[in-house]
Amino acid sequence: MVAHYLMSFLKDEELFLQHVAKVLAEDGMFSCNRYDVSSLHMYWKQAFEQMGLETGFITEIVEEKQKKQDAFVAMLGKYFSKVEAVKLANNMRYDKADELFEQLCEYYAGSKKYLLDKESRIKAYLEKLITEQGEVILTSESQFWHCYK
Repeated sequence: MVAHYLMSFLKDEELFLQHVAKVLAEDGMFSCNRYDVSSLHMYWKQAFEQMGLETGFITEIVEEKQKKQDAFVAMLGKYFSKVEAVKLANNMRYDKADELFEQLCEYYAGSKKYLLDKESRIKAYLEKLITEQGEVILTSESQFWHCYK
């Protein structure tokens, strides 16, 4: 059974998982995803430290997502005897600081005001990276959970 990108739309995730566990064949696998703690946060945290910018909002987001992910995995563990994490990497390439800054603002929409206040500093840093490296490659992961009875 596959429920990729479905869990966030459910009103009662636990009830859904109970039902999946009940109907899953003994040798079957259930694959889903939910909360994801991406290495992209670590990339931006390191970049902000190099720029001398505040990183607290990134730390808070990572901690919040990690708590939610841990709780979700614990819930999976209530219904399945084996739960395996599977990460799939996705590389995004940028050769324009404006596009990368836009992506940053979308990724951290809750801190957009802060990012806009620091826009010139951030773009200067990104432009320097692009000049030195030709492009910036950001790697993000999607994490899936394979669950077995």
